[in-house]
Amino acid sequence: MSFFFYYPSPIQAYPLDYQIKAEVSSSVETLQIFYLLKNQSGYSQCEFENTIFKKLTLEWFSQYTGHKAVQDFIQSISTKYTQQELTRLFSDISFTTSGLFDLSDPSISNDQTLSTWMKDVNSFLEESQSTLFFDTMLDYYNLLPTTLSPSSSFMTTLHRMMSFFNVAGCKVVLTPTLMHQYYLIDRSEQKQLSFTIILGLQSIQNGYISFTTSDLQQELLYTLLPNQCLSFSLQSYQPNIEKLSHLWSPIQKTMQQDKIDTWSQAFQEHLRISLLYKLFPETFTRSLFSKKTESGYQYLPFTAGIIEEYLLQHPDYQSFDSLMTKVLFRFSNYPA
Repeated sequence: MSFFFYYPSPIQAYPLDYQIKAEVSSSVETLQIFYLLKNQSGYSQCEFENTIFKKLTLEWFSQYTGHKAVQDFIQSISTKYTQQELTRLFSDISFTTSGLFDLSDPSISNDQTLSTWMKDVNSFLEESQSTLFFDTMLDYYNLLPTTLSPSSSFMTTLHRMMSFFNVAGCKVVLTPTLMHQYYLIDRSEQKQLSFTIILGLQSIQNGYISFTTSDLQQELLYTLLPNQCLSFSLQSYQPNIEKLSHLWSPIQKTMQQDKIDTWSQAFQEHLRISLLYKLFPETFTRSLFSKKTESGYQYLPFTAGIIEEYLLQHPDYQSFDSLMTKVLFRFSNYPA
């Protein structure tokens, strides 16, 4: 068996030049008010659903369910906008200092239907004295970001992943009126990755609220987010990946059992699992790596070995692009 040693040229490091902080967004909270008013008839009064945030919001705004802005919202989400499209739109819109939407925002002014509705929203905010409501809730909202500190497992994992993939921007928004849910909103453009993550309230135990759980971390940070980053980052490497398609046949049956039908998808999945195993070594990622290796993911040990070697060679500055140079070189010399 031949051994190939490859020493890549000096790499360009991509450390994040911003800190990811959890925050509360007035625009996202306003959107949640509309959803609460839309679904008020089916509102559950169980202990978990009846949090102080949701309860007080409904008590304050319930008299405005017949307002034109609310009615237009109900119609718009059933005909034109999906919930995720509206959430993405609201996550990119900021309030002016007066507490109203900036109607000069291009994402609003370029859409006549949306622009008209936003004027109704401003009317709704003024009539319902929402600024007074937010002032009343300010103490509660100010406490929320402290429940997800930069040193938490969720945020440190997110920060390292964003740095590794050279993500241009990542914002984490907390909303206590969204229950058991989250959104990963891809705001990437051209050659730059960018995300907004909206986290709803996940659990309440002994009065302590949490916006993350181990299940959410596994689903969002270890599956959805790396898949988004890999799909985006691997686009320019597809011709080189396809040249390795002769490696598909030995694993085809195993991969198709997991509904992975092409070599490109299989390559990405091997890379995802190996990156998790080496970048975030913990019980879940070790178990995932072991389970998939035993099930027939034949190239996992090989891929993980390349990543381990790369991390040892570059302990301070690491990036996905410099890693891919090494991965493709080593795979091109994979023993037949």
